[in-house]
Amino acid sequence: MPMLGTFAVFASSGGRLIDRRKQRAMGDDWQRMRSTTIPARVSAYTPGMEFGLRLAAGLVLHAGLIWFHPHLFGVSTLR
Repeated sequence: MPMLGTFAVFASSGGRLIDRRKQRAMGDDWQRMRSTTIPARVSAYTPGMEFGLRLAAGLVLHAGLIWFHPHLFGVSTLR
């Protein structure tokens, strides 16, 4: 379980950690790059929609893995 917890922490905070490290390394160039890339990314969807899409994708993936588990590994996860 500790390994899965570590994955969850990195999955939820990894992007912010990478952004912070790159900001220190790039200095003023970071703000210029950030100002040109963020509007394009934000205009693609609304902020609330990102969470909903990630949640839906995660639930579908989870359900699919549970359903396929006996076919792939020969053991059901629901027993």
